[in-house]
Amino acid sequence: ALVHGLTRGGRFPVFEAYASGRIARAYLAPQPDDAVPRFAYENHVRTLVEERLWPSSTTDISELRLVIEYQRQNGADRTLTLDIVDYPGEWLLDLPLLSKSYEQWSAESLALSREPLRAKLAAPWHAHLATLKPEAREDEQAALTEARLFTDYLRACRDERFAMSLLPPGRFLMPGNLADTPALTFAPLDVPMDGSAPDHSLWAMMRRR
Repeated sequence: ALVHGLTRGGRFPVFEAYASGRIARAYLAPQPDDAVPRFAYENHVRTLVEERLWPSSTTDISELRLVIEYQRQNGADRTLTLDIVDYPGEWLLDLPLLSKSYEQWSAESLALSREPLRAKLAAPWHAHLATLKPEAREDEQAALTEARLFTDYLRACRDERFAMSLLPPGRFLMPGNLADTPALTFAPLDVPMDGSAPDHSLWAMMRRR
C-alpha cells in the first residue's frame, strides 16, 4: 500500500512531506542484492485489483527498492532510498528463541505438545521420541525422522481445524532456502534443562543445530 500510494499518487494526510507537496516523485529502482528475489509488487497489485484476491502468503525473503525524491523544509532537494525487505510472518515466532537454550526450548515444546488438544496430534512424534536416547551416538537418520515428525506435528497444529498459535520454530513451517538442510534437521528431546550433552551424542548434535 505504501509503495502503491507513493508511486501512483495516494492520500497520506498524516505524512506532512507528502501532504504539503514536498515529495517530487517516488519510483521503483533495481534492488541492491541480485541474489535475493525481487518482491513481486506488480503481480500482487494485479491480483488485488483484477482478481479481488489477497496475494498468497510470503514463503521466503524478497526485496524491493523505492527511491523518493523530496524537498527539505529549507528548500534543499534530497533523495531517500528505501529498501523494503519482506519475509514470512512465521519467522517472527523464532525471535524469542534467540534467548533460550536448546534444553529450555525442548522442555517448553514438549510441555505444550502434551496438553490435551495437542497430545493426539503429537502422538506419532512422541512415539518415535520414546525410542531415542539423547546420550546415544549421534545418528543422522534418527535426527531426520525426528525433525520430520516434529514438523508434521507443527503443521497439524496449524491446520485450520485447530488453528493453534505458539508454533515455533516458524522456520519449520516456512523453511525457505533452508529446506532439507541440517540447520532444520533437529527437534526437541526429553532432556533436563540443566543437563550437559555428551560429546558426539544425538543430544549434542541437536543442540548444535
